[in-house]
Amino acid sequence: TSDDPLGDFTTINRELREYDPFLADKPQVVVLNKIDVPEVSEQMDELLSKLREAAGHTRVLPISAATTERVSELMGRLKKFVDSRPVVDDLPPIPE
Repeated sequence: TSDDPLGDFTTINRELREYDPFLADKPQVVVLNKIDVPEVSEQMDELLSKLREAAGHTRVLPISAATTERVSELMGRLKKFVDSRPVVDDLPPIPE
């Protein structure tokens, strides 16, 4: 678990933007893992709200990879999300 999941999310997105703005501009699905851990489950509603606000969308899902709680729902929603996206053939060059 992390002491600052929101800070981790912000850091990862900042580093992604610095590495490759093209990737940083891609739509995201954010997953809050470890909801089986008491420290996470106790803060889950607040964390989900803050992550949705930071992400600027509602594609933020809580799961437990350890117990597989809500993992099937995540997989189903990811499939729907990917299927709804247009196919892109003209990718930019890989950054150096």
